[in-house]
Parts: sequence; C-alpha cells; structure tokens
Amino acid sequence: MLGRIIKKQFLEYLMSLRFLVGLVLCLAIGVGATIVRTNAYGVALADYRVNRVDHSKEVKSYTSPYPLTYSGVSLDKKPAVLGIFYRGLESTRPMSVRVTANRDPRTEDQFEHANLVADLFETVDLMPFVSLVMGLLALVFSYDLVSGEKEAGTLRLALSFPLPRDYLLIGK
Repeated sequence: MLGRIIKKQFLEYLMSLRFLVGLVLCLAIGVGATIVRTNAYGVALADYRVNRVDHSKEVKSYTSPYPLTYSGVSLDKKPAVLGIFYRGLESTRPMSVRVTANRDPRTEDQFEHANLVADLFETVDLMPFVSLVMGLLALVFSYDLVSGEKEAGTLRLALSFPLPRDYLLIGK
C-alpha cells in the first residue's frame, strides 16, 4: 500500500508543471554556476603554473645553500579539481607559502590586483544555490501535497480507506 502511494505521488509530480519549472531552474543554475566556477578554476590553474615556473627559476638561480636559509623556497598548492563545483576554503587558504630555515612559513599573495572591482565580487558557488533552490522546491511540493489533495477532494477519499495515517504521511 505504501509503495502505491509513493508511486502515485511520484507520477503526479513528473506530470506537473511545477516539477518541469523546478527541473529547468535547477539545471539552469547548475550549468551556469559550473561554467562560472570552471572559468575561475582555469584562472587559478594558470596562476599556479606561472607561480610554479617562477619559483623553480628562483630556486635554480641559487648557487649556494645560504640564500635558502634566509630567502627560503616558495611552495605552491595546486587548485582542487572539484573546485569547479564548490569553492570551499580555497579563498581563505594560501596557494603559495615561503618556507625558510630560520623563520615561520609566510603566505604569499600570488594574485595581481590589477582589477580591484573584481575583488569585491565573489565567484558563484553551486552548493548554496542548490541548497536554496532545493529547499524552496521542497517547501512548494510539500505544501501542494496536502492542500492540493484537499482542494481536489481526494484527501477525504484517501482518509476514508482503512489506511494507517502514518503510511499516508510517509507516502506523501
């Protein structure tokens, strides 16, 4: 009985206009955010490659071990591949660190700040949009479960059958 209720609700949602609008909205947001984050990942990867080449040239220019003690060596962290979906802590963690023998490691700012306006705006993340849109869609669909059945008059009919109320709620 529970399986029939779930199947009925699932088929009703697949045929509804709300489901189609929600699906198109989720796809548009997902594709758009992924495109924006892919571009941001490309920029971060290009910065990583440039920094790595510059830092390896710097290390190769040392002729004795003494500059390593005072100047140190810069180490670079490659951007995460899954960063095309979610930024995470990447903006707060440094991508380059200078390590010396006699001091604590220092972070280096590897990005040029030629365009200060771009620093004001964060890149788009997929996860906050997905959680917001999916939460709103869940509210819309769950509201429609009971009120739509009540308006159509099928809720009284469903409650008149010898069906436990918890099965009806779980099925919906």
